Amino acid sequence: MTTTIIERMNLVELQRQKYEFTIESLLYQSSGVDSLELIELTKALSNEEMLKRISIAFETFFNEVEITELHTFVNTSAFEKLFKAADIFQYIDTQFKDIDEKIEYITEASRPRDNPPSNFIPIPVDRINGFYATVDYDYSKDFLNPKLESGPSNTRNDIAEVKKANSIVDNSPEISITLTSEGAKKFRKLTYDNIGKPIAIVIDGKIVSLPIVQAEILGGKISFGIDSSEEELDYTIERLTGID
Repeated sequence: MTTTIIERMNLVELQRQKYEFTIESLLYQSSGVDSLELIELTKALSNEEMLKRISIAFETFFNEVEITELHTFVNTSAFEKLFKAADIFQYIDTQFKDIDEKIEYITEASRPRDNPPSNFIPIPVDRINGFYATVDYDYSKDFLNPKLESGPSNTRNDIAEVKKANSIVDNSPEISITLTSEGAKKFRKLTYDNIGKPIAIVIDGKIVSLPIVQAEILGGKISFGIDSSEEELDYTIERLTGID
């Protein structure tokens, strides 16, 4: 009966999702003993192992009568309606419409203030190629002359692969970068220290992109677009894969 309850509630998949992203991100950044330990951890995410662990938790928390009651409930139409159908969530969403509208308004209202203008034009700067933190950035005026740290947080040596990709937002061309394990650690710190602030991507003495850091980035995967032609995009990729 316990197995049926767990399967009906999709608890194995939900528990797996809790760990898979974190472990995958850590694998990009780890090496040696840490990598081996992470690989061992993935074995604990097999269906059989997770089902066994969740079953033990259920049988510890619930007594036999409660297990029977749960088993009866998960086989009712009420359970199907509550946990399987999307309709209930649509009804719930309607009760929070006012909050969603306020959040959407605040998000839209803040965009012109918190981001550099569109159609970004490369900015000349006396720096070597790399990823830089900005210093005392003022959104109202510094998008034309941002002040950068003296040295880059990441350089060409931290890049494992560069390729052209398409944005999942609007399918526009962008640059996709995979960092080395050490590079991922550096970039994680750069983004963690600069959430809500722009970082500068410098190529050939120019800032080619000034994206706002929305969150700490794990795993060493970076994607960014630049306002340029296909030829310029290809050249930027070539420079990122070449030698500074």
